[in-house]
Amino acid sequence: MGGPACPPARSGSMRAHTQVRPYTIDLREGGIQMPTYITLLNWTQQGIGKVKGSPKRLDEGRKAFKKAGVEIKDVYLTLGRCDLVCVIEAPNDETYAKAILSLASQGNVSTETLKAFSEDQYRKITGSL
Repeated sequence: MGGPACPPARSGSMRAHTQVRPYTIDLREGGIQMPTYITLLNWTQQGIGKVKGSPKRLDEGRKAFKKAGVEIKDVYLTLGRCDLVCVIEAPNDETYAKAILSLASQGNVSTETLKAFSEDQYRKITGSL
């Protein structure tokens, strides 16, 4: 998860290891674009049994995620294989993983994550082939 590992320090080197944050600059928006994750959620037996309280849990989850540096951008109730689909932004994979594991540990949903790339990123990736 996350960016590439830092190369090992040379013997006797005092160089500190730093974590690479996979932010990209979005010049159209004039700011930083964080990695995007598409999260597929399904209610567990526990979650569907308490489905009426789901909107309140979503509000609480948004607050908790925000404190962790993660933003739930969009939430969709869906028909078909998944009960909910969320679009989430986080500064890096580790931060996202902590937030989503915290959510899943409550026992109301199971999750599947798809890391998403913007159209600009898609064009850059495919253009480099």
